[in-house]
Amino acid sequence: MTTRKPRKIPKIVVVIWRDASSSLGDPRNAADLHEASEVVVHTVGFLVRRDRKGLYLTTDWDSGDGAMRGIHFIPNGMIQSVRDVPPT
Repeated sequence: MTTRKPRKIPKIVVVIWRDASSSLGDPRNAADLHEASEVVVHTVGFLVRRDRKGLYLTTDWDSGDGAMRGIHFIPNGMIQSVRDVPPT
């Protein structure tokens, strides 16, 4: 029986980014528009890839076969900062 060498686990990062907001169908009028604002989000995950479009995070990573779940794509234009989470 052969054992497979575990894949290298991607680094863990905290991404602070600006998200859009929505009324989700709640009735609104022009006087309510001043209440709308962007939402600043903190997302933590394994950094799978970063390219010219944005970055890909995953919340679950299988080091055996590299399978992922909970994949997030955040466009570069929405990202305020990316910080590494130091290993323990």
